Amino acid sequence: MRKIRVYPDSVLNRVSRKVTKKLLATDEVAGIIDDLVTHLWEGTGKDAPVALSAVQLGELLRIMAFFLHPDGPLDDPEEIVVLINPEITYKKKMRWVNESCASLPGRKFTLRRFKICKIHGMLPDGTPKTFRGRETLAQVFQHEIDHQDGILLSQIGQEVR
Repeated sequence: MRKIRVYPDSVLNRVSRKVTKKLLATDEVAGIIDDLVTHLWEGTGKDAPVALSAVQLGELLRIMAFFLHPDGPLDDPEEIVVLINPEITYKKKMRWVNESCASLPGRKFTLRRFKICKIHGMLPDGTPKTFRGRETLAQVFQHEIDHQDGILLSQIGQEVR
């Protein structure tokens, strides 16, 4: 299984490329998806990730996995969603939030995020899908898309000491 990359690993600052339909059908992508889901499912403790992007596993592909209800108990594998080529299609109302990141262990940041956002992408079977997130889920969407754009919290947030 691929390990979660941590800063200062330079792959974290690189932009991920879109997954083509042809690439989506490969064992390579299936393996990345499996590793993302396994990391989320096996995460434990209060700092366990509620979402991960492929770049955090060293793979520069626009793939993310997230818990559909990140504020609830993270005890149902059916709550984990994988989305390919996510794009923000709607955003509204800014708010100040605190965030942490599996690739910046032990650090917390304060930054502004949209309170509401929608993302659109594909499920692993190629089906188009849109998700709407409020508060924490909207934050998760923005955080993971930042990863895919090579942006870390340390670049856009103020570290909380």
